Amino acid sequence: MDVNRASTNLDPTKLKNLGPFANALFHILRSGNISDRKREDAIEQGIQFSKNDELGDMCRSFLLFRGCLMSKEWIHPRWT
Repeated sequence: MDVNRASTNLDPTKLKNLGPFANALFHILRSGNISDRKREDAIEQGIQFSKNDELGDMCRSFLLFRGCLMSKEWIHPRWT
């Protein structure tokens, strides 16, 4: 979280402490795709299965709905 905040705010005071850590994370995540190809239990990527599915790019996708409290006037003005 501190790395994200420091990079978002471009805080140069955090560079000495968090810079090497952020650099290590970058290299680990950058090479993740290469090491993932060598795994037998790797999660399939969309490019691998979307061409053969009838839903195309939308196959294996899901929707997330979040609820919120609404006041009655948002729904219908005459209820207020």
